[in-house]
Amino acid sequence: MMEFDHSEHYPIGLDHLPKGWEVAWVGDLCESIQAGFATGEHNSDGVGVPHLRPMNVDRGGRLDLTEVKCVQRSSDTRRLARGDVLFNNTNSPLLVGKTCPIMTDQELAFSNHMTRLRPRKGIDTRFLAHELHYLWMAGFFLHKCQKHVNQASISTEVLAWTVPLAVPPTPEQHRIVAAIESYFSRLDEAVALLERVQRNLKRYRASVLKAAVEGRLVPTEAALARAEGRS
Repeated sequence: MMEFDHSEHYPIGLDHLPKGWEVAWVGDLCESIQAGFATGEHNSDGVGVPHLRPMNVDRGGRLDLTEVKCVQRSSDTRRLARGDVLFNNTNSPLLVGKTCPIMTDQELAFSNHMTRLRPRKGIDTRFLAHELHYLWMAGFFLHKCQKHVNQASISTEVLAWTVPLAVPPTPEQHRIVAAIESYFSRLDEAVALLERVQRNLKRYRASVLKAAVEGRLVPTEAALARAEGRS
């Protein structure tokens, strides 16, 4: 029986889960949990293997390869594979804990500030990543992390054996992930629409100001005089 201190900072109601759900440590859900490697030799020219760092997991829980540092293939053999989960173990206190699923076959290495979780059979990669990322969004890792000068960290041991998760049956995990992605897709569309509206509003404001300073927003004194028959 796992014992967990139900901290006020833990956001999931583990005592009231649906029938068939379980509670397990992160370590029980993974075949392996391993941090990446540090290297001082890297480049931004795309030579070698992308070496993922905290900036490569965005705040939405997605892999972001917009800005990538690369290292030589001989630097280290640790790699990510499709189906892994990437956890940001070291960052500022507010950002430590960002998590994303790896759903690409691209060869990717990862820094010592990142932890690779390889889910065991029956654990949906995206479900595990979403649940860990939710804990980050809810501020759990802000209180769980060990704080250092200018940064904070979550060790592999702490992540594996002090972080409990709610675990539904595998088919339900798949259905939940499909629902999450459907909702998120609609949210992304709404955000894109809002951004277009904001751009249009900016142009409209500029048009109003242009008309104002060129004497076209309100009738001029000359126009009013003509309309009223004044000379």
